[in-house]
Amino acid sequence: MRVLEDPDAERAILGGVLRFNDLLQRVEAQLSPEDLASRHHREIYEAMRALGTAGLAIDLTTLSGELQRRGVLPAVGGKRYLATLIDHGLSRNLDSYIARVREASLRRRLRAAAEGGGNAGEVNALVRELDTLTVPWEPPTLFHQFRLPPFPVSAFPGWLGTYLEALAKSTQTPVDLAAMLSLSVIAAVAAKKVVVLVKPGYTEPVNVFTVTTLAPGNRKSAVCSEVVAPLQEHEERETERLSSQIAEEASRRTILEQRLHKAEADAARAKPEDSGVLTREALGLAQELARLAVPTPPRFLADDTSPERLSTLLRDQGGRMAIVSPEGDIFDLMAGKYSASNAPNFGVFLKGHAGDTLRVDRVNRPTEYVKNPALTLGLAVQPEVLRGLVDKPGFRGRGLLARFLYSVPESLLGRRATDPPDVSTSVRFEYRRRIDVLLRLPFDVDQGGQPTSHILHLSAEARHAWLEFAAWLEPQLGSGGELGTLTDWAGKLPGAVARLAGILHLAAHATDGTPWALPISRDTVEDAIAIGRYLIPHARAAFAEMGVDPVVEEAKQILAWILRKQATTFTKRDVFQGTKGRFKRVEGLTEPLGVLVDHGFIRQLELAPRPGPGRRASPAFEVNPHLLGNSEDCGNSGNQGEDPGEANFEVFPSVVGEGTASPAEPLEASVGSHNSHNPQNSATVDSDPVPPAAGGSGLRAGDAP
Repeated sequence: MRVLEDPDAERAILGGVLRFNDLLQRVEAQLSPEDLASRHHREIYEAMRALGTAGLAIDLTTLSGELQRRGVLPAVGGKRYLATLIDHGLSRNLDSYIARVREASLRRRLRAAAEGGGNAGEVNALVRELDTLTVPWEPPTLFHQFRLPPFPVSAFPGWLGTYLEALAKSTQTPVDLAAMLSLSVIAAVAAKKVVVLVKPGYTEPVNVFTVTTLAPGNRKSAVCSEVVAPLQEHEERETERLSSQIAEEASRRTILEQRLHKAEADAARAKPEDSGVLTREALGLAQELARLAVPTPPRFLADDTSPERLSTLLRDQGGRMAIVSPEGDIFDLMAGKYSASNAPNFGVFLKGHAGDTLRVDRVNRPTEYVKNPALTLGLAVQPEVLRGLVDKPGFRGRGLLARFLYSVPESLLGRRATDPPDVSTSVRFEYRRRIDVLLRLPFDVDQGGQPTSHILHLSAEARHAWLEFAAWLEPQLGSGGELGTLTDWAGKLPGAVARLAGILHLAAHATDGTPWALPISRDTVEDAIAIGRYLIPHARAAFAEMGVDPVVEEAKQILAWILRKQATTFTKRDVFQGTKGRFKRVEGLTEPLGVLVDHGFIRQLELAPRPGPGRRASPAFEVNPHLLGNSEDCGNSGNQGEDPGEANFEVFPSVVGEGTASPAEPLEASVGSHNSHNPQNSATVDSDPVPPAAGGSGLRAGDAP
């Protein structure tokens, strides 16, 4: 039976528009709402079109608001279902999914025409349209080049989102850069003032490590300076305010030290009958000196500094410190570049992120301990900094790289306005005012009178949303899961989302005076989850830049085999036979073949059903003609210029030509045109999550559907 509905393709298209708003125009040109079989999907699509017509961004917040205005949000599954569309959303192979939806729509119309007594001309016209439905090949995408979603600015409170968008426009930079740095700034301000109680027995601090990568010339320094300005100004004001007190206490300490030195000398030289009195005097001075604490100038920010110096700063600043920098020198310092032993030393970073007690050894002074240190990092670095990080001893094995939240936004170089407006005075003032309010929030006080953290509680609904996210993520961490190669990073993501929820809660409620008196709401947790979902593909891109994705390396091996064979079609079993020794089982090819499909190198073919018993047909694939230099077979891809096929292999020249090719065994079932698609057949042929080609009716004019 031919498929009349394709909900998976509909979800992929809607999710693609939700992730990449610029795809809406492309979808609208090919699909009308009536082409979608699902009534709920039609309502979502119509809401997206309304937002696009109004010139508004299409994100979880605006889309759910439009659906709520139309009175259909609960019916379509609520904001929770809209969030799942993001997971299905794709930008690559979009035309393939559109063709699948169009094919299903044409088949429904064809059946309706035939069953409703439509005239032969109408039926034949629909059959011809099905037969001519094609999916043009687009040039494949280079490995480690990704179409990544933009930062969900709507997750931020209005005052912060407005400022970040204005700053991005003023500096002509992707908003991701300012957004990630602002997370680090608020985290630095809130660190140790609050912790998030996720569930009984489990708390998360709110300090975070963020790193954003952009090529030189993207004004990283300008954005960084603007975002951290309130912290620097606060440091200057507090240093000036406390300068007299610091000077007085420092002078008092110097006097005490000199008196103690003299008393110790007198006691040492004293006669036995006088030594007792002088010794007691010296001991009293020593105790007085130990009680005298000279205030240190308040600091939130440290420049790129050695791990040893950073430990001292954490001790002096009550366990709080941040490094917000447009450079990546800190990674060299972690690796021990300037240390005497030239050995890696990043224990302070691991403990500062997790809140584990830090031991600080001092010359001629007792060892001191920093309890619950909270170190924050906000880095904006060049892509070159990421490359090779995984090769630095211990960086991945000890979990350092897994602690960062990564953003790899698209550069605007070559598309920037030359005279953009500056951030308005009122918007900049409001940003600095709000950060100043956060700076002035007090610590809690324990029973001993010592500063401690306020506890941010999750509401019952918020905790349920967090648990749902953790449950959604968990299966993807298994072997062969979507995040199976990034388990170290992804395993920490639920905790990172809890931290982000705490940051967003403070940003939204700081002016309430006591934000810890309010529970973190479900909406806030869902906003944090939206940021968490954004971070997943960006982490994939970042780790790929580091060269740590084994699935991509396996995909390169398959691609090298395709090139050697100059194969235009092949089966999964062909690849297994042709790359013997590389893959232990045929199932091991599923993920790398999926990567090749995602990058547009190949697409899956529909196989004609095999009658009778026997071994299941091996999944078959067609090779992108661009790859083999047969661009005349690509159809109207809409892409002009250089054929990128050869360029794709400059990325990995070492794999081309390796190994020996084996004769490809014949396809085990007749392979139809690459314009045909039958989701039900493909589901029985193979369960690989790769999108087949679409189109083709399989009917002759005059046939009934």
